[in-house]
Amino acid sequence: MKIILDNIVFKLQRTGGISVYWADLIRSWERSTAEWSVLEYGENSNLESKNLSIPPDHSLKRKYRIFERIREPEIAMRFPFLLHSSYYRTSVHRLATNVISVYDFIHEKFRRDVAGRMFTFLKKRAIENSHLIICISESTKNDLLEYYPSVKKKSIEVIYIGTDPIYRLLDSNEMQAEVSEFRNKGLLFPDGHFSIFLGSRAQYKNFELSVEMVSSQRNLKLAIVGGGDLSGKHKELLAKKLPERFLLFPSLSNRDLRLLYNSADCLLYPSAYEGFGIPVIEAMASGCPVLALNNSSIPEITGADYPLGSDSKNLGILFHRILSDAGLQKEMRKIGIERNAIFDRQKLSDKTTLLVNDFGNLVQKKY
Repeated sequence: MKIILDNIVFKLQRTGGISVYWADLIRSWERSTAEWSVLEYGENSNLESKNLSIPPDHSLKRKYRIFERIREPEIAMRFPFLLHSSYYRTSVHRLATNVISVYDFIHEKFRRDVAGRMFTFLKKRAIENSHLIICISESTKNDLLEYYPSVKKKSIEVIYIGTDPIYRLLDSNEMQAEVSEFRNKGLLFPDGHFSIFLGSRAQYKNFELSVEMVSSQRNLKLAIVGGGDLSGKHKELLAKKLPERFLLFPSLSNRDLRLLYNSADCLLYPSAYEGFGIPVIEAMASGCPVLALNNSSIPEITGADYPLGSDSKNLGILFHRILSDAGLQKEMRKIGIERNAIFDRQKLSDKTTLLVNDFGNLVQKKY
């Protein structure tokens, strides 16, 4: 069956976990022998798409229409096809088989505004119209069944997201060379001990808690990576709690982020909810202890033996232990590196494309 991939996410994000996931799938389709094409919507600012080179004969160029995000993809086919959308779109074409990947339920859990309700409506529509649903964690699958119990009758599969192989332990010579390279770019490398906070600073990510914990450690700095401009509230918080003890990196390459992971005391990731949590496996692969709460998908990623916080108070205690107990640091690094073997990026993306292709072939036999 002809496979059509909807690249809409590259118009919606500049970067992010979903873009990474989708770019990996496209690379996997390039390795396959299946018949596939990609719906593309002209120029975009997405960083992951810049690293793709889709052959012209696999590209279906489309004009990016007004309200494209909420509209059905333009597909004119006279024979059965399978549509796999990167971000909650389906086709009502009589010959279409729809597949979607479900990433999380952040909007359902935390967004009660108009935009959140609109997104939830669009996602619900896509879920109801899909024939195969791929969840990126068992936690996400459980949320799917909780919010949409009727999907029990549909085909639901769980396939994790893989780690970029660039994330690994560096030896001392590599560290020295990369620190010099980092500084030569005009970036200020954190001296001494520091922790990392990465990504969105939305309320459920518990950025304020991270700042409070770092402020309790006199000689510790905080490296803040990504997440957009600091809000006025967060600027005031940092000025009060961490004067001259934080560094802000609006964006970093994977290589530079790997260096920070290898150098940091820990990654602070006290999120109240994650559909998967890519930074957790990146840090673990790089030998960086992760401070996280025991909720949603996090224990799936870390494994049962990895120490996690039960609540904010317990997390503060664990944070102090990580900073002061070399034995615990060593054990967390060991578990993290071993655990990373489960998240082989190419194997997991290939598993996804094989599932989609086999599902399409199964449907094809009914025609």
